[in-house]
Amino acid sequence: MESEFKACLQTIDMAYEEIVEKAPEVPELLKDGFSMEQFVDTLGTIFKEQDTYEYSLECFKMLADGKDTITAADLNRSDLEAEDIDFLEELMSSLTQPNEKGARRRSLTGAPVLDYTQFLQEVYLGKASAAAEEEARLKAEAEAEEQRQLDEEEEERERERAEREEKERAEREAAKAEERKAKEEAEEAARKAAEEARLAAEEAKRKAEEAKLAAEAEEKKRKEEEAARIAAEEERKRKEEEEKELQRLQREKELEEERKRKEEIARKRKEGKQGMLYKKGGTKGSSVFSRANWNLRFFSVGEDGVLKYYKDDSGKDLKGEIALSECKAFRLGNHRERLNCVLFELRNGETFFMSAESEAEAEAWLAVVKLYVDE
Repeated sequence: MESEFKACLQTIDMAYEEIVEKAPEVPELLKDGFSMEQFVDTLGTIFKEQDTYEYSLECFKMLADGKDTITAADLNRSDLEAEDIDFLEELMSSLTQPNEKGARRRSLTGAPVLDYTQFLQEVYLGKASAAAEEEARLKAEAEAEEQRQLDEEEEERERERAEREEKERAEREAAKAEERKAKEEAEEAARKAAEEARLAAEEAKRKAEEAKLAAEAEEKKRKEEEAARIAAEEERKRKEEEEKELQRLQREKELEEERKRKEEIARKRKEGKQGMLYKKGGTKGSSVFSRANWNLRFFSVGEDGVLKYYKDDSGKDLKGEIALSECKAFRLGNHRERLNCVLFELRNGETFFMSAESEAEAEAWLAVVKLYVDE
């Protein structure tokens, strides 16, 4: 995708580095696929950022070798088409002020001298004036709309005030009617109160009898609930005891399993392992990609956790040894020259390689050496 993108840029005389400098997000977009629409949008954004008075002024100044004016010869050194150069020359000629004698200014070679600063001010700053007028027009329209909204809000407040006054008048009338009604109800209530007092005395007598019966029923209920609570508490304690017993048995089981696991590790350590493996010559500074000799050696590890390797299976010519407890990591891997490798990362920064004939044999050796560091 990146090569295709660069090819597209070459067709329009643009460099990939120039695009990345102005649009840093392009390399990340190329990873996910860069559509033609995204390509056009990116170039449009870059060209739009360059379409400013300052940028154009700098470009003309470069063509003019730093002079304040420019000639057709200067323009011919650019990549512009001939018709574009003629167009610019015509426009700038009409905007270039004459000299003190009223004649058009010319260079030493007699070519007309063009004032590109005046030309750019007319093009860019003239646009700014039109934009300012448009902004003023929009501001006036916004202020008119704001005043209209303020007038509508004032009318709404006036309408709400009238409604509020009418509501208050209606509430006063209703209060007077409510007062009359309350007086009539008070008189009726006094009459009824005497009757209710008589009925209340009779009702009180009846309720006293009911309260006595209710108290007796409540006491009976309380005793039943207390008995149920005691039974529930006893059941809870029984379950707690059962749970504690189950937890005790589980701990004993886990301890037994851990004991057996450690015994198994100790047994395997005692058995150790030995066999013929290929050893990569040299360890200091070595890596998976370094080149070295691979020598067939007889390896042996015992209960002491020291991996020893001999010249052959006679076990007489000791070539070296590694204390496995001093290794910080073990893993399987492949070397570009050998497969089925077991890698030892030593604490001094060195890496030790040994290679088996099969993946299964390499895994068996990795499992054995881990016994001396895994608890």
